[in-house]
Amino acid sequence: MFKVHEKLKKIRQFRGYNQVEIAKQLGMSVASYSRIEAGKTNLNLDFLKRICEILDIELIDLLENNFQFLSEPKVRYEKAAALKQQQEKKTIETLIEENNLLLKTMLNLLEQQKETNKKLLAFLMKRKK
Repeated sequence: MFKVHEKLKKIRQFRGYNQVEIAKQLGMSVASYSRIEAGKTNLNLDFLKRICEILDIELIDLLENNFQFLSEPKVRYEKAAALKQQQEKKTIETLIEENNLLLKTMLNLLEQQKETNKKLLAFLMKRKK
C-alpha cells in the first residue's frame, strides 16, 4: 500500500537531502521530522505543500502512487524559469526603448527651447537699441 511518509523519505534521499537539512528548512526539530518519515505524525495540506516546495516537486507527484516523475527531467521547471527570464528580458528591452524615446523627446524640447531663447534674446537686443 502507498504511504506518503515513505514516499517523502525516498524523494528526500533521491534529492540528496538528509533529515537535518529538511527539518531546518521546515523550521522543526530533526526528531519531529523523523517522526513524519516514520509515519507517526498526521500531515496536513499546508505541510505537504511546504515540503513539496523544498523537495522541488508538485503536490500531485507526492500524492500519486508512482515515482516516474523523479526519473523525468525537470523540464517544466526549466521551461518556467526560461520563460520568466525571457519575459524579464523583454520587459527590460521595452523599458530601455521607452527611456530612449523619452530622452530623444527631451532633447528635441531642449533644442526648441534653445531656439526660442535665441529669438527672444535677439528681439530684446533689437528693442534695447
